[in-house]
Amino acid sequence: MRVCFVVSTFPRFTGDPEVPWLLETVRRLRGKGIDVEIFASSYEGMEPHLLEGIPVHRFRYFFRRWEYLTHNEGATNKVQRSSLYKLLALPYILLGALSMLRFCRGRKFDVFQAHWPFPHALFAWIGARRHGARLSLRFYGAELVLAEKLPFVRSFIRAFMKRADTVDAISTYTASRARQIYQREFAVIPYGSHLEISVEAGAPRERSSKRREILFVGRLVERKGVEYLVRAMPLVRASGVEAHLTVAGNGHWEKEIREAIEEKGVGDLVTMAGRVSDEEKASLYKKCDVYVHPAIVDPRGDTEMLGVVLIEAMAYAKHLRTSPQKLNLVAEIIRGKKCEAALSELAFSRRRISGEVKKLLESAIANAENNHQLDVDRLYVAEATVGKTMVIKRWRARARGRVGRIQKPFSNLRLVVREREETA
Repeated sequence: MRVCFVVSTFPRFTGDPEVPWLLETVRRLRGKGIDVEIFASSYEGMEPHLLEGIPVHRFRYFFRRWEYLTHNEGATNKVQRSSLYKLLALPYILLGALSMLRFCRGRKFDVFQAHWPFPHALFAWIGARRHGARLSLRFYGAELVLAEKLPFVRSFIRAFMKRADTVDAISTYTASRARQIYQREFAVIPYGSHLEISVEAGAPRERSSKRREILFVGRLVERKGVEYLVRAMPLVRASGVEAHLTVAGNGHWEKEIREAIEEKGVGDLVTMAGRVSDEEKASLYKKCDVYVHPAIVDPRGDTEMLGVVLIEAMAYAKHLRTSPQKLNLVAEIIRGKKCEAALSELAFSRRRISGEVKKLLESAIANAENNHQLDVDRLYVAEATVGKTMVIKRWRARARGRVGRIQKPFSNLRLVVREREETA
């Protein structure tokens, strides 16, 4: 099978922080024998090239020095922020459509998949009509924010949703918003993380101090709401909790965040780590006590949909909101069982935390299958280790001026799945 991904953004070089999860998706599809090519926009005059053996066709849409509508920040955000980007959108659409006509010559594809359907559904539809191929749309959410503001974008998306053979979204929330444009069947396929998760990731660790490590990872844009997190640090200090915040990432909103740090005088409580490597990121996830993923609705109506870093943090099982004793009761029912049976037990368990444990087990199974090529049918839960982490202390007023203490414990869980050896 030959598939063409029609996208606005694709990594320009090995190690490029732009959409690494999309590159990982292509790697895995090619590993399963599916031939994938990329049709993407140029960036500052980039020509078609090979990336890890993957053909990447870059279409030009303006003069070299002005070709920056995509990459480094979502095109949707740029278009809403400046009139210059709006002017770039028209040649982007027209020249993208013409480039797709030229691209189809001498090539044959079975599927054209448009990521971020506005305007890429048009390019993919042209390719699908030329080859008699199937048309697939994949929604991430940014194009839906634009559709709520611009009626012609809404009409554009509705027209191609009607024509598409399949439509999918990264979350149930994104799918529900897309259904407001046109009611049809959706597949919900969350995107995963390209970050390698070690089996020791969720293991309990010894504390070297009482200081709690708070982590944020992501692009520094307004809708992330990181400055609100910074402004909350004095409140954390005033509550008597010794905590330190690390902000990993870069973006155009970095200046505002640094101004908030200076304004609140929390330079000793906040570290701006900038962009970090995958190895450094994995280390930060492992060492932090709490991962925080704030989000706001910015003045343009945009908000965070489903962050990849949130998936990465969940894979490390950071802080399940339950006591170790209650979590251990759930862990006991799956220890030593085949993964298939363990998932069934968790699906029908009436304990609240069972759903979170089921998600973690599914993540471990996927990791074993895709990253370590283990046989899913022979996997069993070799270890299920429960550890105690922090306890949030609260209080409530009682009679006669007394105070009742409330303790909210958190736990972490380490799951290890292994392949059961065949017996003679």
